[in-house]
Amino acid sequence: MKPTDLPLLVQKLNGPMEALGALGAVLRIQTEGLAVDPRVHEALTDVLRTLGVDEAELAAMPTDLKLAIAGGIRAFLRQSVDLVENPDRPAGWSFDDPALLQSQGRLSTPVAQVIAQIVPTLGELGARLGSDGATFLDVGTGVAWLAIAMATTFPALRVVGLDVFAPALALA
Repeated sequence: MKPTDLPLLVQKLNGPMEALGALGAVLRIQTEGLAVDPRVHEALTDVLRTLGVDEAELAAMPTDLKLAIAGGIRAFLRQSVDLVENPDRPAGWSFDDPALLQSQGRLSTPVAQVIAQIVPTLGELGARLGSDGATFLDVGTGVAWLAIAMATTFPALRVVGLDVFAPALALA
């Protein structure tokens, strides 16, 4: 690629990035009940239509799933901005931005529902998850969204979360 091709590449990548942001915005509007300027809502609806996403079907999705997807979008975009702003930072996980950590953590919440759906096919695991004394160990719990989802999905379950990252634990 020639340096003169970079502006076209940036323009080409900008559309999908903005579409991802628009989808995240719609999910936040639907899950958080945010008041939105009608012109902004119309523009977001146009983006959804272009993406082939039916707004009514999106509204009917389970809230937990929408929160997880919106969290993922926020986390991915925040990490991308951080990389642009701090390309000289050391390698490894060092994010302490509460919004990013919460967004990243939300990505794991659907795992509890997946477990609940497949439990009937896993022998006595379903009975064990619902029995007194059952424990779920979440190693690397982060901000604890998976631990919370497991406790909500399986109310009799004792949930233990472990992590070494102080900023995440403070939020958990």
